[in-house]
Amino acid sequence: MENKYPLHKTKFITLLRTLDRKELSAFGCHIRALYPKQEATSVFKHLKNWHPELKESKKLEAFYLFKKIFKREMKTLADRKKLLNCFHDLHIWLQDYLLLKSLKNKSLKRELMWLEILKERKLDQLFFLKISKLKKDYEALPAKNIWHYSDLLLLNHLEFFHTNSPKLKAENHALDSCTKYLDLFYATAKLKYASEEINRKNLLETPSSIKFADLAFDIVNNSPKQNLPLLYKLLFQFNKNPSMPLFQEIKQLLFSHSEDFDLEEQLITLGYLLNYTASKIKHGETRYLKEAFDLNQYGISTGMLIQDGFIPPSQFHNIVNLACWLKKFNWAQTFVETHSEHLREPFRKDAKLLAQTIITFEKQDFLNVVETLKEVEFSDGHFALRAKSLILRSYIEQAKDADQVLLFCESFERFIRRHSVIKGETETAALNFIKFIKMLTRKKTSEPKLKSEIAEAHPVFFKPWLIQKAAAYKQKFAAHTLRR
Repeated sequence: MENKYPLHKTKFITLLRTLDRKELSAFGCHIRALYPKQEATSVFKHLKNWHPELKESKKLEAFYLFKKIFKREMKTLADRKKLLNCFHDLHIWLQDYLLLKSLKNKSLKRELMWLEILKERKLDQLFFLKISKLKKDYEALPAKNIWHYSDLLLLNHLEFFHTNSPKLKAENHALDSCTKYLDLFYATAKLKYASEEINRKNLLETPSSIKFADLAFDIVNNSPKQNLPLLYKLLFQFNKNPSMPLFQEIKQLLFSHSEDFDLEEQLITLGYLLNYTASKIKHGETRYLKEAFDLNQYGISTGMLIQDGFIPPSQFHNIVNLACWLKKFNWAQTFVETHSEHLREPFRKDAKLLAQTIITFEKQDFLNVVETLKEVEFSDGHFALRAKSLILRSYIEQAKDADQVLLFCESFERFIRRHSVIKGETETAALNFIKFIKMLTRKKTSEPKLKSEIAEAHPVFFKPWLIQKAAAYKQKFAAHTLRR
């Protein structure tokens, strides 16, 4: 037995690592009460001292741990199996503890288990009283997700198909309710999945496998007081044929009735709306800047865009950009100072520096932008892309020598082409941006042609800014012509 047999990747250790200190202590009390003399309990006593790291180390090798617990060397395969059996028992006990902990919380799954117990023990009166109350309580709640209708369908199904249910009594409406909630579940789920399928088709250019169901629309149209089906009807229409009126209707529904929807539904909706505004802004439609800012501000204020305590750097920089484009510099500065803690540690320093530099650029301190960024080496490709774009735009704003600008453009293009993370629409938008910088710098293109190409190009970064530069280009070109 020459191998060390590390144990840090066992199922039990992997699960144990997720417990906080309070849960760890409670689990220890749980197994000491139920299994006080089991060898596995002694194993846990040693392991808890190394929580939460529990990483690969000598202490988590089978030989070391066996000797520590059993006070002798591990010599045979039977010895190793004995230790692994302890880990197996601990894993089962921890599963049981977490399941019991979960059942202490008030939830439908707990109530359904209780209904099953009442049914098994033939306590019919208590069963029907309980299920009647559950139905009344759940019907009074808004449908926060598609499973709300599924839950109500299940409750009515259990009531109607109970062996002793009065199925033929006129006042028994459980079967009608089954049909009602089945329809609502079908319609909402169908439109939710169809919306996502269309969105994927649009983004990935893949064929759609979902057939559009008129029945789902009919059900939603006949359920006017149900906000969730209405939301997914609008999202389906929006993803199929986006328009500003639909955008505004969805935005208003989200902002006014956010408490009616689960986080998943809110994030899906916010994501669709943000993607739409981003696409419009890339195409130079500046009226969507305010819309995008409002959506991001809403997502930050509600915590929706702070997932697991973190904001993605790209989202962080987009928010700063939007605020600056709208001249909300104080808001942007406050956002950077108060929310940079939500950036993950490996990226925090660089992301914060880049955000501060974006604000500096929009305040037109172009010299400071170049001085700040020219010596910084960003390990993240997308950070470097933003930084180089800021330097290049600063050169244009400072009216730097054409040779210097064109040399930087060539270097920038090589950077983009050799970075594997900069692909797809991002690569195209960046290369289009550089192309127009070259045209602006060389001044060999006619004014109408330049303006036309910028207007028709998509995607392209900083399109509104390029349009502004094209306007200035016309003045310079005209002045140059007069002198000749």
